[in-house]
Formats: sequence, structure tokens, C-alpha cells
Amino acid sequence: MKTIGVLGTFVWDEIWHPALGPAQPLTQWGGLTYSLSAFGAADPSGTLIHPLARVGSDLADAAFRFVSQLPCIGSTRGLKVVDEPNNRVELRYQDHADRLERLTGGVAGWELDDLLPLVGQLDALYLNFLAGNELDLSTAVALRAAVDIPIYADLHSLFLGPPGDGARQPRRLDDWECWLSCFDIVQMNETELGLLGSARPDPFALLPDLPGFGPKIVLITRGAGGATAAVRTGGTGIRSDGETQNEVQIIHFPLGELVDGDPTGCGDVWGSVCFCGLIEGRSLEAAVQRAHAAAGAKMKVREINGITPAVATSLRPSSAPA
Repeated sequence: MKTIGVLGTFVWDEIWHPALGPAQPLTQWGGLTYSLSAFGAADPSGTLIHPLARVGSDLADAAFRFVSQLPCIGSTRGLKVVDEPNNRVELRYQDHADRLERLTGGVAGWELDDLLPLVGQLDALYLNFLAGNELDLSTAVALRAAVDIPIYADLHSLFLGPPGDGARQPRRLDDWECWLSCFDIVQMNETELGLLGSARPDPFALLPDLPGFGPKIVLITRGAGGATAAVRTGGTGIRSDGETQNEVQIIHFPLGELVDGDPTGCGDVWGSVCFCGLIEGRSLEAAVQRAHAAAGAKMKVREINGITPAVATSLRPSSAPA
């Protein structure tokens, strides 16, 4: 059996969104539960999922109960209970897509010595920066040097400032070139792409250069605009002198159907399903199209417990690898 580690942070969400109405928020699990639900729905053939997360003791029992009802879970030994208050996030949408995020509580990130025994026997690793402190840069660099497996990283909350009294503010990512070198596949959205390097009128002008820093594929999710990928087709992927030493192909994947609803967790579902497809040996185009379908299914579902069946149904017509 193949094993995929799914690393991130369990978050208890309070979601205020126009699609939910003004009366009261939706409170439920978020964070890593979106990715785990999507991996369970994608159900990669012959593969077991190993969740990797540090969980606050105040919500540990609830986290284990949630994981226990998911399909394809191989082991829960990577769920480490810590004596810290678990992450709780208030998400207030300013419109149907843009939001402010306020974090309270929060568990510390992983130390390399604790993480390596869990990752060393895996066949692949999906890493979602849901809090932004899951790994610091030195740990990410050391992990990349220690394991020779595909690593997929959604950089999302690396682009958010630390928690404080108000909402977390977007920020530029320091040492972003080094961060990119740690992963084989990198995901970010188009707003986050604009926070790489210096400000420029067209953030996509930087996209062809990004595989030169290490990743084979860089994926940019664009909401209703679909997704765009930069794919390294040759060269070493090592950029040491400021010159790109790779042939890079830019591919756009339009969205087939626009779906209204709550977008919370859509990027997590999208990346999880995309990575599952690539691990199964599907083409990038096939993997992305399945990811589009899965994210669209999530848009129609508000409750976390409904995501796995909804996404599984959306993927059923294209179950054969392309």
C-alpha cells in the first residue's frame, strides 16, 4: 500500500458568509479537515492517508472522532496532542470571495526530530500551511534534504501576518526563493503570487521564472478564472546565478462551470484532489480538471461532514486515470 502524509493544522472555524445569511455564523471543523475529507473522497487506489498535525488538548477528542469517520485513514499516530489551545479562526467575508481572518489560540509548529520519524516511511507528502507556522523555513529545508519523496505544498498562510488583536494582514513572503526550493509542487492563489518578490503591475510576469527555484510545477488558483500552471520541462531546477536554466511551459486550465456558494476550503479541496491525481499517474490536465470538479462540489456544501460524499460523487464520472 502507498502512504500519503497530509500535514497541516486542525482549525475550529466560525464562518460569516453572505451565502449563510446574516443571522448567525457556521461553526464547525475547518483547516486540515477540508484536505482530509477531499483525500478520502478522491480515494487514490491502493493508498492510505496519514494525517500529521499537532492538536490542542482542548479539541483533541473531537479531532480524533472526526478522523475516525473518514475513509482511507491508515494511521493516527501522526496526530500529536499538545498542551496548547487549539487554533480557532473567525472568517468574515467582505463579499462572496474576499475575507478577513482572525486567529485565536494556536499550536506551535513541528520540530524536525518529531516530524522525521513520521515522514521517513511515506511515499508522498501533502503540506498545507493553514496556520503558517506548521514548519519554519529551517525545518522545511532540513526536511527536503532528509526525504526523497514528492512534496506538494499549499503556501496559503505563509502570506498572512502573525495573529494579533484584529484580522491577520497579508504580507510579502521573506526568503520565498528558498521556500520554493523545498517542494516539488507548489500551490498559491493569484493574490499570493502578487506577494512574491517586489511589487509589479502584472504578478504573472514572474510565473515562468518560479520553477527555476526548484519546484517542478507551480499551480496558481484563480477562482472563477480557473487555474494556471508553470511546468518545468527540462533543466535541473537549480537557480544559482539569476539565470533560468529550465524550459518552462505555461498552461491555463479554464473552469468549466461557475458555482455559487461558500468558498471556504475550496483551495484545500482543489489541491488535495489535484495531488491525488498526480500520485495516481494522471496527466496534469486530468488532475486539474478533477480538482476543478471537486472544488465546485465543495462550493455547494456548507457542512464539513458533507464534503467527502459530495466530492466523491463529482469525481465518479472520470475515475479512470488519463
